[in-house]
Amino acid sequence: MTTPNSLNPADVSFVVLSCDRYGDLWDPFFGCMERYWPDCPFSVYLVTNQASYDRSGVSVINIGPDRDYSSNLLAVLSAVPTPWLILWVEDYLFSERIDTQRLRLILDDAVRAGADYLKLTEDAPLSYDDSNGERVGAIPRGVKYRSAIGTALYRKETLRKLLVPGLSIWQLDKSQASNSLPDVFMALTASEARRPPLPNVNAVVKGRWHWLAPAFLRREGYASLVSGRQRQSILGYLYIQAYWLRMRLYQMLRRHWYD
Repeated sequence: MTTPNSLNPADVSFVVLSCDRYGDLWDPFFGCMERYWPDCPFSVYLVTNQASYDRSGVSVINIGPDRDYSSNLLAVLSAVPTPWLILWVEDYLFSERIDTQRLRLILDDAVRAGADYLKLTEDAPLSYDDSNGERVGAIPRGVKYRSAIGTALYRKETLRKLLVPGLSIWQLDKSQASNSLPDVFMALTASEARRPPLPNVNAVVKGRWHWLAPAFLRREGYASLVSGRQRQSILGYLYIQAYWLRMRLYQMLRRHWYD
């Protein structure tokens, strides 16, 4: 199979995974997207259960009542018309202007390298193959969360291979299925991840506002939404910070976290 030199934006769908009970996040998500990524070159889809959502440039995919996460995603794939997709989640709100040209360079690098999956966020795992200024690199087999679902570019057929009906998101994240596939799994290099191509704020954790989210929502003009959810506890926030500290230590040591 010939490896293409670039990824045609017409072949990529930007798919925002959501459900009806998170409908309060749709306006802030797409409001921030319009503000910080006005030149998004991809077709944009919002996944809901049964709710409609009327916003220019956004197509809705209704998947019906919630089932297990894997079955939900398989239903999404049946509705997405393109061979590639970028999965996103509605509680990762864009927070800074996105450099579309830079993002496309990163995606093109991955496609030229034969990637079937490219993780687009700065958390683990990353690639340490950046001695010559590479933007992306392979994730070795056996690395923890090698094929974790979400915030990544996927060849649609590769994602389909990872989805076993009945599995939850946590089971999919911990799955080692990617280790037995011939598909190529890649991530941002550690140097590239210092400036994430899709900067965002994680607004909700386990159904509650992230400790820092209310201030961000007020800044962006969505103060009226803050009272609609409880805020996570300070202990919950500190637990997440401890996890990030561990990830940063791995990155400083340029070490992978293996299962």
